[in-house]
Amino acid sequence: MTRLIVSTDQSQLVFIDMQSKLCIIMVETEVQTVAKNCSILVQAAKILEVPVMVTEQYPERLGNTMPEIAPYIGNAKPIAKTAVNVPKF
Repeated sequence: MTRLIVSTDQSQLVFIDMQSKLCIIMVETEVQTVAKNCSILVQAAKILEVPVMVTEQYPERLGNTMPEIAPYIGNAKPIAKTAVNVPKF
């Protein structure tokens, strides 16, 4: 059995497009569960000193990172995305 060793200098937590307007098609209880779990993850990353990266899809139209998560991202400045590139298969 292979033993995996994780180190903080080779780890990163990435939140991709965790914006409220993107969650409107989800059941509200599921949105709250996702928000709660994401806030737990980002707090754990902070304690473990794992870097956090945040992206936002077209924030001018879709808003910023969910307010349930935003307070925990600290000084991680969200990276705004205005285009989507999907590979053709």
